[in-house]
Amino acid sequence: MYLHSENMDTLAADLINAANRNAAKLPAVSDFKLKWQSEAGLFFAGLTLPIPGTGTRLSAVDTANILRVLGEISTDGGFNFSMAAHLFAGVIPVGGHGQNPVHLDALHKVETGAIFANAMTETSSGSDAFRMKTTAVRKGKEFVINGSKTFVTNGPIADYFVLYTMTDTAKGFFGGVTCFLLDKSKHTIGFGSVIEKNCLKNSPMCELYFENCTVGEEYIIGQEGGGAMIFMESMDWERACIAAMHAGTISRLLLNASMYIKGRTLSGDKRLANLQAVQFKIADIAVLAETSRLMAQRAAHQLDLKTGTVAAAQAKIMVSESLMQAANLAATVMGGNGITAASGLTDVLADAQAALIYSGPNDVLRELIASRL
Repeated sequence: MYLHSENMDTLAADLINAANRNAAKLPAVSDFKLKWQSEAGLFFAGLTLPIPGTGTRLSAVDTANILRVLGEISTDGGFNFSMAAHLFAGVIPVGGHGQNPVHLDALHKVETGAIFANAMTETSSGSDAFRMKTTAVRKGKEFVINGSKTFVTNGPIADYFVLYTMTDTAKGFFGGVTCFLLDKSKHTIGFGSVIEKNCLKNSPMCELYFENCTVGEEYIIGQEGGGAMIFMESMDWERACIAAMHAGTISRLLLNASMYIKGRTLSGDKRLANLQAVQFKIADIAVLAETSRLMAQRAAHQLDLKTGTVAAAQAKIMVSESLMQAANLAATVMGGNGITAASGLTDVLADAQAALIYSGPNDVLRELIASRL
């Protein structure tokens, strides 16, 4: 039914209703795997899986709309980000380019709770993927991998890793990078300590180490040397759909701040909501929520048209910076209550700072946009 246009409006409505039900049922616990493997968690974890019998997946527009619901209802920013990393940097590359039984088996296990992680960033290169040092050297029908990766979201608890390695230094990033699927139960992977963060607290992260890790050629995702385009595609999806998720969070901030000021009275029974200075801040959050929603929606639409790279980068920049601005406005409106743990705003502010960096730091994305103009 996913492929019939006459059913798409009904399908989209059904999916949004299901997303609302499931987001509301996510367990309010810090136990990451318990939350992930709940019925509600598995609903979101399988969003980008290939649809059986169709050779396609859910559209980017519908996926973005569902992620917006997750951002609006789920207050666990770390879990939300880990879910997005699994969906877009993990399942998207394997589902779109993995054709071998090992890939299909891994995708099938997502339905029962398998978690994906992406391993691209290296300590010495940061956002400069062209300086990748992790290598995979072909030995017959196998590759021997050596190197390390850092800031691996979901790394400590992932079952599968989408790993990018240099297989031809002469060709460089475009043509010389190959993408592999690694299975924690079958491949030799070294795990560093969990990286402690002051944000995204329920999103586990670590370093990975590879010392003569042998991987069969059947684990290559796509073609040998084709990793760069796979990575760029996954980042387009991640930027557009995480932007939608953040748009949902801004909508939640708007609702919470509005409810707060309506319930606060000042001397003489004057309501906080009647002060023009406060009203203007609420209006600004409302503008940020709507422009963020529209930017994310446009980026997802362009993604479905296969022309979404610039739109996704634009949405990621604008929405992540809007999230920071909206959180500051909400905290200002709520005064002292805005800095309490109960308000949740301190976590949103910290998570918003991270949003300026992950999926490509905003200034790096500004360079990308400028290069396309």
